[in-house]
Amino acid sequence: MKLSLFVAAGVGLLVAIGLVAYFGVGAVFSSVAAIGWFGFASFVAYGLGVYLLLGSAWWVVAPGELLRRIRTFIWGRMVRESAAEVLPLSTLGGVVIGARALAVRGVDPVMANASLAVDLVTEILAQIAFMVLGLVLLIVRLADHARWNDPLILLVVVGLLLTMGGAGVFVAAQQKALRFVHRMAERFFPAAADNLSGVGEKVGEIYQQSGRLALAVAMHAAAWVASAVGSWIALRFMGVHVSVLAVIAIESLLATARSAAFMVPNGVGVQEGGYALIGVLFGLSPETALALSLLKRARDLTIGVPTLLLWQAQEGRRLVRPRASP
Repeated sequence: MKLSLFVAAGVGLLVAIGLVAYFGVGAVFSSVAAIGWFGFASFVAYGLGVYLLLGSAWWVVAPGELLRRIRTFIWGRMVRESAAEVLPLSTLGGVVIGARALAVRGVDPVMANASLAVDLVTEILAQIAFMVLGLVLLIVRLADHARWNDPLILLVVVGLLLTMGGAGVFVAAQQKALRFVHRMAERFFPAAADNLSGVGEKVGEIYQQSGRLALAVAMHAAAWVASAVGSWIALRFMGVHVSVLAVIAIESLLATARSAAFMVPNGVGVQEGGYALIGVLFGLSPETALALSLLKRARDLTIGVPTLLLWQAQEGRRLVRPRASP
């Protein structure tokens, strides 16, 4: 399994490098440089703002947690996303680390894991709605150019169906998976089993609160759109003028591509190829589309590396404190 992930990552990296080389290293990096330091700083700051929505959506599905704890959930979401996007081969690892970040900050481990499980479902549901929006915008775009039967629509539909099917399987199997994980923890990691006991029951309790679930889905949908607007802002700083709806469509279709190729770590190569293919349909040159992809990865590193270092520092203090107290 690990070997296949390394192979997928290696192939994806070669694809990304090949695309940049094919369209011209100079042209791509000239487009990257066009954003300027102020533009890039604004892009990063806006990205930090999106975490306010994401963390708040997580807090919403954690009933009983005080309003002041919302900062903890925002931090947990930053750690979770940073681990998934910065560390290699760590999509699932980022999820585990995110729950751990909440527990270190004082959230009950059962609530941290249960709310995480529900948050993942609400985010997937919001992503499906976002992907449907992108499909509609793509059909409108291609119809205007007498290309309504473009094979790309079929690919998007396939990606959408795969995501919807995956979401259904995830929801249906969630309780069984939680019980299985708990049994394995009891057998091999007895100390960790206490943190998982009762998670399944807590997940069931949260699912009964339909109002919270609906609000979380709406907040995640807003976060998907807000993230796309961030890409539009970056393009404006680069001197590229395209409509907000066009960028929303590009980001939505890219989310579809990354979901369909979820086995590729960090979407390496998939993101770059997706931008180069989809961006052209909405008026972006391949060089600009690749530059935007590289800028998003640079933003993720700029936010993610300090976040993970801070998280590691917190973990270190937590381990040292019991030894120092005597």
